[in-house]
Amino acid sequence: MKKNIVTVILFMLVPCLSACQAGQHSKSMDVITIASTTDKYLPDHEICRSFSLTREDVAIYFSVAEEVDEYEFNKDAIILPCKYRGTIDIRGEIFHWEISAGGAGYLYRGKGVNKRYLCKKNCCAVLPNLC
Repeated sequence: MKKNIVTVILFMLVPCLSACQAGQHSKSMDVITIASTTDKYLPDHEICRSFSLTREDVAIYFSVAEEVDEYEFNKDAIILPCKYRGTIDIRGEIFHWEISAGGAGYLYRGKGVNKRYLCKKNCCAVLPNLC
């Protein structure tokens, strides 16, 4: 019985601890620009009405989303017709960023993608509107 209570308490604390950790890491990030886009020609574009991100959400995303390689990204990413994009300063380096509804994200400079991210377990706990 005590073990079950401890398990329930720990389960409830994980999102809180992730949020605290995200806030700590996101302080070294400054979202410079943010804009939403939706491809209204794709059939699923209506789902985009409920998708929104703030500057704080973007900083949290890049703190808690998992960086993955190109193979895993192509296998697991869900790309919906709505996304946010902009620029971000991460520890003095300027990147362009993009986050799609469904939790797939990119950091890039110039024409090439530098990093790929997926919103997985901890990320989904902190940013549930992405999952």
